[in-house]
Amino acid sequence: MNSINLPARLKARIDGAFPRAAREARELARFLHQNPEVSLQEFLAAERIGQILEKAGFRVRRGIGGLKTAFRADYGRGKNPAVAFLAEYDALPGLGHACGHNLIAGASVGAALALAAALPPGSGNIVVLGTPAEETLGGKIPLLAARAFAGVGAAFLAHPSNQTRVHSKSLALVSLEITFQGRSAHAAASPEKGINALDALIQVFVALGPVRAKLPAGSRIDGVILEGGRAANIVPDRTRASFYLRARNLRILETVRREFEKCVRGAEISTGARGRILRRGFVYAPFLSHPTLGEAFRIFGEETGLKFVPAETRALGSSDIGNVSQAVPCLHPTFAIGSPETAEHSPEFARAAGSERALREMTRVARALAYAGGYLFSRRGFFQLLDREQKILMKNFNLSP
Repeated sequence: MNSINLPARLKARIDGAFPRAAREARELARFLHQNPEVSLQEFLAAERIGQILEKAGFRVRRGIGGLKTAFRADYGRGKNPAVAFLAEYDALPGLGHACGHNLIAGASVGAALALAAALPPGSGNIVVLGTPAEETLGGKIPLLAARAFAGVGAAFLAHPSNQTRVHSKSLALVSLEITFQGRSAHAAASPEKGINALDALIQVFVALGPVRAKLPAGSRIDGVILEGGRAANIVPDRTRASFYLRARNLRILETVRREFEKCVRGAEISTGARGRILRRGFVYAPFLSHPTLGEAFRIFGEETGLKFVPAETRALGSSDIGNVSQAVPCLHPTFAIGSPETAEHSPEFARAAGSERALREMTRVARALAYAGGYLFSRRGFFQLLDREQKILMKNFNLSP
């Protein structure tokens, strides 16, 4: 491909607009950090972001996709596909912004504001998508189904982490809940009259041990008991557990799921308890990292002062951004806001997400995202190139073992 550089005039316009955009981004990130809201309750966050974007000339539609705290904000009326900056803003119960979603929103909004102010009229379309409930529901998935990404040619989301990387990957995931129904009885006087639902549940956990050993590399089965009985002198008649099943791709995930179901059915047969398996939420697809977008971000990120670690891809659990990446060319870098030992979803990470270092790195990321968006608009036919590359990537990805 041609060398990656931004036309000098457009870059100067982004740089001229960026100080004001950066102030808005920093104030927004601080506000969200100080006012954390859990999934599907992000009313303050969604309204605050919507007001900022409306003030800058974006057309905001709220409550899209059946999600009250989701929104789509559009800027521009050009013929090109849009660059979408994705905003997450849900916090974790009891931990606040321990995943740093306040910074995701700040970076996306800052980048969108700077790029919108810099683009000549009619030269490009910009979208900011408010995507709630990443931590629980996976809000991007119903938004995809509701065509909230219509007209989007590329989607950008930068996630805070303990390392700064261009590429990351996530695993396919399905969340399952199993319930065993048995029959209660006096555990000492007449245990033979009962059917022990806890025995069935424990057998599932035991059976999963050897199953894990033979699963394809990258596969995971993790579970916790939610309900195990009421008292030791009563044969438990009902038990319940939650499991996350993960795999490198959706095809392997289905294999993992079948093996899991065999364990449940085996426990039914050996104990007599009836088992029921329910899916909770949506199936998360694995993330497909787009190399051309990644290379552009690396170059622009280095210009803004980001220090990337070596290029090998790092796994990041599972996220609904994976589903977006299967439909739209995606950029999903990470940026360090703490030491390599600072684990996400921890009180330490929550404190880091409100630190001056985090805000400084977020503004660097926002400028790099704005540059990358401007670069897409500055190259004729570039969205078509991304689309062709996406089709090839998807074909190869689905054929991989």
